[in-house]
Amino acid sequence: MEVKKYEIKEGLTIFIRPLIKEDRKAFVKAFSKLSDKTKQLRFLTSTEALSEKEFDYLVNVDHENHVAFCAYYSKNGEEIGIGVARYIRSIKKPNTAEIAITIIDEFQGMGIGKLLIQNIVAFAKQHGIEKFVANAYYLNNTILNIISKYPYEITGSSDGVLTIEIDITHGKRD
Repeated sequence: MEVKKYEIKEGLTIFIRPLIKEDRKAFVKAFSKLSDKTKQLRFLTSTEALSEKEFDYLVNVDHENHVAFCAYYSKNGEEIGIGVARYIRSIKKPNTAEIAITIIDEFQGMGIGKLLIQNIVAFAKQHGIEKFVANAYYLNNTILNIISKYPYEITGSSDGVLTIEIDITHGKRD
């Protein structure tokens, strides 16, 4: 498993790697640090807590059709989770996947989301994914900022939620 190291502008060293089932404890702990607003933006509904079954689903990825990358930092030998980006391949359109990203509030705005996207896009391209689809509230300018380096199109809107198609085949825009 490849682990990439990044020095971000705030002087923090972070690491990005594929999520593994042993990350469950850190994943649950990180979820507890999300604000209500962040949970609302990520899950598109008021989510106080996730069930054990939901945590299992989010952590038990197969690295082929359900892929997740995590960002963390190390403190006293412990990995402290701070973000995750994931995609789930469409059964009907195997070259397309739904993508989602979550960063713990105190680490938002540091460029971690963009690093996670870069890593998951590179992995997805190697595994036959050409397009990501994301659902986001129209007020969520952060997601548009994170994906702005890639050609994207807003293809739908319902109840304030935008459907965004992101073309990852042509690389990043300048």
